[in-house]
Amino acid sequence: MNAALFRIIVLPLALVALAAPALASTTTTSKGAIKGLDSTACTVTLADNTTYQFGKHCNFAKLKVGEQIAIVWKQAGNSRSAVQVFVAM
Repeated sequence: MNAALFRIIVLPLALVALAAPALASTTTTSKGAIKGLDSTACTVTLADNTTYQFGKHCNFAKLKVGEQIAIVWKQAGNSRSAVQVFVAM
């Protein structure tokens, strides 16, 4: 195989293949009932007392205490940074 072709096509594909599992495992999904909503702090606490931090411009208008949700999150230091929230089925 031509060395230039290897550097242009094969090497980048190999790097993506190696990185894919690490990228896929960076988020976790947790499910539960909402125990508390804090719009000032932008946090949602589930019934198991786990708290998830949302961005500073959060809007919890469509969520309510007791509702079953799923939160996609990633670890950010000592907090769980929420990436997405949706109603659990």
